[in-house]
Amino acid sequence: MEANGFLRARFRSRWNRWLAAAFVLLAAGTAVLVAFTWRTHRGLFHSRTQLYERHTGPHIGTAGAEIARQMAGTGLRADAAYGIVAGGLLVMIMVAAGLIPRINEYRFRTSR
Repeated sequence: MEANGFLRARFRSRWNRWLAAAFVLLAAGTAVLVAFTWRTHRGLFHSRTQLYERHTGPHIGTAGAEIARQMAGTGLRADAAYGIVAGGLLVMIMVAAGLIPRINEYRFRTSR
């Protein structure tokens, strides 16, 4: 957002759409990753407490079902690592697309 503010002041343009889109993608990706991490850690914590308790007889099956319920979806959340790489590449492309036209304005031009 700081780059967007600088470009707004320097070039008198309201928004650089590529930089704004990169910021939104970065903020949304961070929120999703925080939510996934929180849910995964919560499931792991509750599963660990279930495993530490002493279970006998029919309670063994109940504890297994409870742990399976708590751990459901952790594979999907763990696979979000591929989304991190893809989102990072998208952010890099958007920032480059937003800044390269302005950087090109500062290149040295030689007279002929």
